[in-house]
Amino acid sequence: PKPYFNSLTTRGGAVYVDCGAFTGDTVEKFIEWNGDNYKKIFAIEADPKNFAELEKFIREKNYRDVKIFNCGVWHEKTILKFNSEGKMTSAVSDSGNVQIPVDTIDNIVGDEFISLIKMDIEGAELNALKGAVKTLERCKPILAISAYHRKEDLITLPQFIKNIYGDCKFYLRKEGEFMALTEFDMYVVPQ
Repeated sequence: PKPYFNSLTTRGGAVYVDCGAFTGDTVEKFIEWNGDNYKKIFAIEADPKNFAELEKFIREKNYRDVKIFNCGVWHEKTILKFNSEGKMTSAVSDSGNVQIPVDTIDNIVGDEFISLIKMDIEGAELNALKGAVKTLERCKPILAISAYHRKEDLITLPQFIKNIYGDCKFYLRKEGEFMALTEFDMYVVPQ
């Protein structure tokens, strides 16, 4: 998994939202990064096959204060077609083989104070951010977002976030395997 947890991301006492939690790899990395010094984790995974693995993983690890959600994150609560592959590349698709529920981050986290949001959701990042406006305005969490799924992401994602955060710093980092040359992540740190 990508090492989302680094000098740019918050550490200690955090409430973490993992959008695209897959089978628990980034939940595990977050807990390794923080030790037992975190408040809560919201692990959200849309793919039913991946979610079954995530649920099993969290139960076996017996992590505390991890809430898991089998849905996608979107700009509204609805049902969408989804290509369920049981892989990291499962995604919302008009030709999807299943239907999944989606909800907003604002609805999922409620009034919880969020310190860090990670998104790797195969091109749904902007829609997910649109469904997180109240949380972004209220908490101004650090963001770690995959910014390579759509060619316009490098323009639309920073513009959208800057309109909400105002003063913030953007960082692009190449993470993961060397061969995946196009895969990079955007970190947003409010000032």
